[in-house]
Amino acid sequence: MRTALYLRVSLDKSGDGLGIERQREDCRRLAEQRGWTVVYEIEENNTSASFGPRPGFEQLLQLMERRQVAAVIVWHVDRLLRKMTDLERVIELVERTGIRLVTVSGDIS
Repeated sequence: MRTALYLRVSLDKSGDGLGIERQREDCRRLAEQRGWTVVYEIEENNTSASFGPRPGFEQLLQLMERRQVAAVIVWHVDRLLRKMTDLERVIELVERTGIRLVTVSGDIS
């Protein structure tokens, strides 16, 4: 199953990207356990989900809209969503496209 990873850290005080790397390891492990192929990794380091633009989030939604992936893995749902408007967009896409949305701790759709 063609899969995208969405990796986001709100604040990287040290600038070392270790939070992103921890998320990547856990998300890749889940993809491997399920036999899914990671074809995209979208990183947003030092990026708030509450304020300002998120180009990576928009890129992910475009991949979903175009059905370029069949699944999305995030470390935790709060890495993907913080605003109700974003939640509504994701729910609509998942319902319309049937794309699987999962976190390291469990499936969402």
